[in-house]
Parts: sequence; structure tokens; C-alpha cells
Amino acid sequence: PKLVLSDNDPFIVNSLLHYLELVGKKNVVLIEADFPDSPPQGVTFGFIMANKFLHHLKRPERIAFLKWSMDSLGPNGVLEILDTDLEYHIFEQSKQPRFRDKLTAGYRETLVEIEKGFTDTLKSDVKSAGFSITHYDCRDYHDETDAFSQKPGDNLSLKFSGLEISAEK
Repeated sequence: PKLVLSDNDPFIVNSLLHYLELVGKKNVVLIEADFPDSPPQGVTFGFIMANKFLHHLKRPERIAFLKWSMDSLGPNGVLEILDTDLEYHIFEQSKQPRFRDKLTAGYRETLVEIEKGFTDTLKSDVKSAGFSITHYDCRDYHDETDAFSQKPGDNLSLKFSGLEISAEK
């Protein structure tokens, strides 16, 4: 079957093109897409996977993506979503000087301000777009990591939720 990948970041697009050229896969197609401004048009999919993507969109943009997904899926098409509200919690905690001072310089400015309750509103928005949810799992996580810190070993305490949603057209 054909696999369609999409992104609009030049680094990712060029890296994928290079990789595809190296491996010679003929069933993989790369489409440059920008949600919500210019999503792919005139294509039908059997399966759409949104992996850690929707938290980069404000709620009206996510709703537009879900409507696009509904329109772009063929009969019995499936939408699979894996995401977290981690960046919401980083944004909120960065309001505290002690946390913000440890955070990688400039990282806070890259975050999209998503709403509190992201996991619940996303589930509701999937239903409102006309999907039937066949699987939903949401779990709370706690991590101590220096992945977002300016200095190695300077751990930040992060509590966040991760979710999985499978939905059918």
C-alpha cells in the first residue's frame, strides 16, 4: 500500500526526500502540507495518523484539521491520534521564575498556548467532527528530565497527560 507522509518544515522535508532516495521506496509519497493553511486537497486516505502534532495547533485549527480528516478519509477510514499536553504544563510552569530560569533559552516562545483540559477537549472535538471513537486511553505521567534544561543534569519535574484515540469515520 501507499504511504503518504506530510510536513512543511524544510529540514524534515529535505531529510525525508534524501532518505527516500537512498532506500528507493516507490510506495512512499511525501506531500508538503501546512495545517491549517494549506492541507492536502483531492486525496483520500484509509488511515490518518496524527502523532504528537495536534498540540501544536490552537483549538480552532485542531477542529479544522479534524474536519479535514473526516472529509479526507474514505469509507470506514480510521483516524489515530497520539498526543500529550506536556507543552501546556511546561508553558504553565515556566510562569514560575525558578522553573523558567532552568528552561532552555527561547523554548517557551516556541510553544503554542493550548487550553487547560486539552485531552478532554480533543476527545470532544473528535466526536463533534463526526467520528465514532473506538478506543480512548488517557494516562498521567511524571518525568524528571533535563531534556528541556539549559544545563545537562539540571532536571525539571514534569507532570502531564498522554492520550491515544482511535476513531472511525
